[in-house]
Amino acid sequence: MRIALLPVLLTLACARAPDVIAIDILLDPDPVLRTEALATNARLRDNYPDGYALGDDNAPHITVIQRFVRASDLGALAAAVDSVVRHTRPTSLRLTATGYYAGTEGELALAGIAVAPTPELLAFQAAIIAAVQPYAVADGTAAAFVPRADGGAISAPTIRNVNIFVPAHTGADYFPHLTVGLAAPSFVGAMLQEPFTPLAFSPQSVSIYQLGNVGTAQKRLWSSVGGAAGRSQPLPSEVPLDQPAPDSFLVVFETTKGSVVVKAHRDWSPLGVDRLYHLARNHYYDGVVIYRVGPTASFKGGYVVQFGIGNSGAVNQAWDSTGIADEPVRHPNGTGTVGFARAGPGSRTVELAINLTPNTSLDTVSYEGVVGFPPVAEVIEGMPVLESLNRQYGNAPLQQWDSIMASGRSYLDRAYPGLDRIRSVSVTKTWPRTGIR
Repeated sequence: MRIALLPVLLTLACARAPDVIAIDILLDPDPVLRTEALATNARLRDNYPDGYALGDDNAPHITVIQRFVRASDLGALAAAVDSVVRHTRPTSLRLTATGYYAGTEGELALAGIAVAPTPELLAFQAAIIAAVQPYAVADGTAAAFVPRADGGAISAPTIRNVNIFVPAHTGADYFPHLTVGLAAPSFVGAMLQEPFTPLAFSPQSVSIYQLGNVGTAQKRLWSSVGGAAGRSQPLPSEVPLDQPAPDSFLVVFETTKGSVVVKAHRDWSPLGVDRLYHLARNHYYDGVVIYRVGPTASFKGGYVVQFGIGNSGAVNQAWDSTGIADEPVRHPNGTGTVGFARAGPGSRTVELAINLTPNTSLDTVSYEGVVGFPPVAEVIEGMPVLESLNRQYGNAPLQQWDSIMASGRSYLDRAYPGLDRIRSVSVTKTWPRTGIR
């Protein structure tokens, strides 16, 4: 599988790149934890204005491991990390930010938010360590880091920490955390005495960054979602689309608001059920944004939940030409029925729409030259979860279709912050085929 890398890798390869670079393989926080980190960083900078600012050039993150690696190995390393992400699904981890912590950086206090380690997080770290080990090198120097903007030296503790991270900060000694900034020790000490309400979260993505001074995530080299980054979603060529699905099966969608269980019915839409089965089995929907909770467009009076746009433009482009043939409506579009969204003929690909109301007009409506929207499944658990999804933007994202298709989740996160998403998807039960086609 060819792994696409961010343009910065081309910069590293062409502009007197160092032979060795210092990298951080990290978890990107979800919007709730990121917002908390940015707010705390702003407080710290009010106390110590010369402290660093979190943002695009200094990403809030939870380090998994830090290593020195050869720049020439970055492509192979990204592929190895991508494989781990595909098999372990770290965006489905359920983690908890437990409170503030403090360390020292010279005469200042270094503050952060601690995250409770879990067996699943430790297993993910172990898998990443094993994947990166063939590319790791020892005794890296300051030349491996992103240079400081002020021209100053990379601190000795920064260099040492990368050299010893594996094994010194792994396994039982792993302390997952999100560093938020520098301030006077007295200010940070007072902050530690404040009450902190634990924050439950799941990582938004996995990224590889080149490190800057004091362990800052300075240059993103690869990400499991977004733009030209690496991806964790399957392409059509990686999915056995020509193989028939079972007659019926259960799919569990773990959302940011809770679980939704749907049951597929082959007799409702054989081709649609085949497509749903293979997308779910191959984790296509893991991490996607639930970008629409709004009224139906093809007729007035209905309400739907819609998701399925890929996490990157490359994924969207690949699936856009894989539409399945149209089928007649064999089961009414009642509350909780699930079907594929479509435009014109043969355009059902990956997007799912779930009816929040009895939308039986969808059975017979003529839309874009095709009659009806055939259901493929029904919700058997989790309708209250669907009702609770963020609906503040309604159908507004549909007006930015080209941008969403081009950039996927990265655009949705920027333009429509706070939308819910699918954390993970699994097929939990199947019923054998009886020959229905």
